[in-house]
Amino acid sequence: EDGTKDQSYFLHRLNQQQLSKTLFPLAGLYKREVRKIAEAAGLHVALKKDSTGIC
Repeated sequence: EDGTKDQSYFLHRLNQQQLSKTLFPLAGLYKREVRKIAEAAGLHVALKKDSTGIC
């Protein structure tokens, strides 16, 4: 778990039924790993800067 990039706060309004139907396909990957995959696929988002703070 990458505690430095935790964004679970955005789930706070979901109830247990909604959460049970939610799928997070990137749950087992760190952001740096996802960026490498995106870069290998030629996706421009691989070079996008990290956001700062809470949106």
